[in-house]
Amino acid sequence: MKRRRIGLARQARLTCILASILAVGPLGACVGNISDVGGSGVTDDGTGPGRGGGPGGAGDALPTLDDLDVYSRLTKQEYRYVIGDLLVGAEPSRLAEALGQVDSFNENNYSGYYKNYDPISAYPGLEGAQLELARALATAFPDSLLFQELCPSNCAGNVADRLLPRIWKRRLATSERQELVDLYDSFPAEQRDFYFFLRVFASPHFHYKIFAASPEDPDEANIKNAQLLSYAITGSYPDAELQADVDSGAVAAPGQWEHHVVRLLEAHPTRFSTLFVPQWLGMASSYESGETYHGVPLATVMTEPALIFSEALTEGLPISSLFDLDFNMVNPELAPLYGSEATEAGGAWERQALTQTLFATAAMSYLTVDHESNNPSPIRRGSYIVNHLLCMNIAFPPSAVQEEVDRIVSGAPEGLSPPERMAYFRSNPTCAGCHNQFDPYGLALEEVGALGEVRDTYYTGDPIEAFGTAGDITYTDSIDFSNQLAMTPTLNTCFASQVYSYLSSSPHVAANYDIREDEELLLTMSVSEIVARMVIRALGVNQ
Repeated sequence: MKRRRIGLARQARLTCILASILAVGPLGACVGNISDVGGSGVTDDGTGPGRGGGPGGAGDALPTLDDLDVYSRLTKQEYRYVIGDLLVGAEPSRLAEALGQVDSFNENNYSGYYKNYDPISAYPGLEGAQLELARALATAFPDSLLFQELCPSNCAGNVADRLLPRIWKRRLATSERQELVDLYDSFPAEQRDFYFFLRVFASPHFHYKIFAASPEDPDEANIKNAQLLSYAITGSYPDAELQADVDSGAVAAPGQWEHHVVRLLEAHPTRFSTLFVPQWLGMASSYESGETYHGVPLATVMTEPALIFSEALTEGLPISSLFDLDFNMVNPELAPLYGSEATEAGGAWERQALTQTLFATAAMSYLTVDHESNNPSPIRRGSYIVNHLLCMNIAFPPSAVQEEVDRIVSGAPEGLSPPERMAYFRSNPTCAGCHNQFDPYGLALEEVGALGEVRDTYYTGDPIEAFGTAGDITYTDSIDFSNQLAMTPTLNTCFASQVYSYLSSSPHVAANYDIREDEELLLTMSVSEIVARMVIRALGVNQ
């Protein structure tokens, strides 16, 4: 059945008509009233919502979830997980219709690496798109197992008491609850399910994360932390077990937050990995772009590191296992890039031993190769390592000196090998400050080809000599360098700070300074242990 699209003018009219018909006091049905706030939202002190809300300098106390004034809309991946959880058991074509609505959304724009709590990004037609999603959900939800559980009788009351605190991210006042029940009862029996759930899924409280910083009421603080914890790990609203502990107050008992963190990570390793890894590795901005790399969708290419990470999370492996790699994760689309073939039926992902390091995966190659020549770029690799993996935060030249940099680049002699070319740049004071810091790391990986092949000559024909020193590492070849890099306290501490920043939205470089106090302990911990430790720390609870 071909989906009928609604024009923007009609979308706006329909939104306001529904607002006037379905408005129930303070619940406010018009989905536009959240995204129409406008402005940057930056407060007088310059922090603004979603920017950490707390100190950011080295040595300052790290902000926790409690410090966050959160005001953002769901990301596309979060919408997908929420829809999947709501519509378990629903008719497949209706589930596909709801997911298709999300595919047409613009992704939530964000600055920096982590987009969980950045201010919302509105765009023309957003309200209409959200209304179309609400319509698709209202059509599909009565087929779901969750509907059958909630609505054998007293449907509106059960939804208000048991579902809305989870998907609306707040408690309802007694008057609001009664207004919803009255709304449900006001429709003819054959229409009430659709229009009632249209009202539920059109609410701004469904589409947005709206939380105050430092809630004074302990119950509100527990609700906020449970919501942000659940979305960070599962990409969706709290499950029944977590919500039950929030409702009873038991979540605040010693050890309970940690119990739920560990439980959710064990239950949803792939979800957490798919949400976190593209942001950690700086791939998230390309994930939803629809572009391809060697003919393979970037969403597929960039899922591989997430699935490798998920395996490490599940098996209790250290973060070093990603760089001393025993296996890749491939499907029928991705395997041919490595000269292989997937064998699992149905297009499933499978393990294959193809590259020896994360640096040789297609995802990492997309970020660090020269796309015209397909040669690895030691400059891109080196700057990537120091910024993303070691938290050094070395910026590229400002625009004020870019003209001088361009002059130096254009004046480089012809025929230089990559090491000679980079030595030329280091000899110039304008370039030396940056190149001295990242060149050694990029040159150390020159034996690793774009997609895992072993190289012994540069594109100039000169032999590769990948041995020497980078930072505190003395290595004998590129794989030895990768393995040693992964075992450094700096990389492990940087990884931990990235997890912390993902949860707390604090700057990861600043977080890295504070987390260094645990660097020796972090070296002994598995990925799952580090993640759990940083999540608990970001929650700001004493366990």
